[in-house]
Amino acid sequence: MSDGTPEPGAGPGDASAPGEPTLDALMQLDAEAIAGLGYESAQGLLELAVECMEAGSLPLDESIRLFERGIQLAERCGDLLSAAELRVTEIGGGEAGGP
Repeated sequence: MSDGTPEPGAGPGDASAPGEPTLDALMQLDAEAIAGLGYESAQGLLELAVECMEAGSLPLDESIRLFERGIQLAERCGDLLSAAELRVTEIGGGEAGGP
């Protein structure tokens, strides 16, 4: 449909607003591209991957590739959160728990 509404039977990621990630874009990501993502982008793509896998409409080989992307995205999010936690700790003078 032209209003951005998915067609009946369409899975998650098949129709999106401009600027939103799509399943095709997610499947094209390689490790280098994922390593360059910021937290919000990686999290958004991870959420899309989960939605698509939960829909259960993908062939097995695509589901496995999507699962691999999801693992890479989850690791990227974890790395970014760890770096943010370290930075906050350093800013706070190394005090655990803060003031």
